[in-house]
Amino acid sequence: MQITFLKSILILCLVLALFKTGRAQPPGGADGNFPPLEFPENKTETPDETARRETKWMKKKLRLTAQQLAPVEDINFDHALKKQDIIDNLIKKGIRPTREQLLFSQKAFDTLAEDKDSKLSKVLTSKQWGIYLSKKKQLENNGQNMPFATPPGRVGSGFSPQ
Repeated sequence: MQITFLKSILILCLVLALFKTGRAQPPGGADGNFPPLEFPENKTETPDETARRETKWMKKKLRLTAQQLAPVEDINFDHALKKQDIIDNLIKKGIRPTREQLLFSQKAFDTLAEDKDSKLSKVLTSKQWGIYLSKKKQLENNGQNMPFATPPGRVGSGFSPQ
């Protein structure tokens, strides 16, 4: 019985020693600072990448003709640049945007989308336009936007790269 008691005390001492050494350093390292979190999969697309992805989707799914391709590329690129300008103006380093700024930016995004749709409707055939609008409505119903500055496959990414 005494051997069992000694074994129990020895095991308890080992567990306490391991626990104590496991907590030798405070959370966040010796200086208490946590390293910055990095999420490489959250890398935002450049306007050029967004425009290329949209154009690639439209070329494949809408079966754009050679005459339609260049104007669609220009429209998508122009839209992506203007959208990035709005984002850059909204997000200033270290300053959280106000509610008014967010509402203003949302109106600017809506106006920009209407302008893009107006231009695309003049380039696409009625069948292509119907497919485009159908996809846009489907994305809006799913709580997503048309292509934005997010990587493919993530919420809000709009067109899938397929």
